[in-house]
This record gives sequence, C-alpha cells and structure tokens, in this order.
Amino acid sequence: MSEATEIRYCRQCEKQLYGRLDQVYCNDYCRNTFNKQKAIRERVEPHPNQKAIFKIIQRNYEILMKLYPKPIHPNRYERTSKIWMPRDFRPEFFTGIRRIDSQIWYVCFDRGWQLVGGEYQMKDFPEKAYI
Repeated sequence: MSEATEIRYCRQCEKQLYGRLDQVYCNDYCRNTFNKQKAIRERVEPHPNQKAIFKIIQRNYEILMKLYPKPIHPNRYERTSKIWMPRDFRPEFFTGIRRIDSQIWYVCFDRGWQLVGGEYQMKDFPEKAYI
C-alpha cells in the first residue's frame, strides 16, 4: 500500500510540518508573527489631515445640537436662519448624505441639514447613528 504524502512547510519559518493535514504554522509564535507582518503590510496610512477633519466634523455636530438640542421628529424638520449659523460651521464636512424625494440632506452623525433659500433646515436621522 503506497500513500502519496505531500511535504508541507510552515508559512513563516518554512520548517517542515508534521501532524494535522490542515496545519499551516509550526507553532503559535510563527502564526502570530506571520499575522502581525501581514497586518503591517496591509495597513493603509491615514490621511495627513485626518485628525483635523474629524475635529471639524465633531464641531459641526456640536453646533447642530446647540442650535436645536431637542430631538426632531423624523417626519418633520426645523428651520434656523442662516444668520444664526456660527461662522465655524463648515457645511462641506459631513458623515453622510440622505436623499428624500428630490431633497438632499447632509448628515453629521444623526443630525441632518440642508440649505433652502438662505435658510438652514435641520432634521434628525436616527437610523444614521447606528452602524
């Protein structure tokens, strides 16, 4: 009786493997080292302005919540005059877009806004707050 056995090698250190047929590494150290190196190779460098952008988005959310701190019913919206929107509000930074009929709402976490006729309209999107 002849059995065809394939010689297998550790993915990390390339030592010959003995034992289970589905074995990939010779020990935990090799497995951990391989996975750490893989994570390093696959890591994407963060954008150089990432922290500043997150800070702007957080500030936008704080401004929206201060303008109208109460929850807004999902089927309604609240108006706030453009005059009252603080200068440090940066409408070009948001976390999502929601299209309702022909309207486009910009959303910062769960609070959305749109600019209509020089006036900001705000609305809550509670489903946008969950991942």
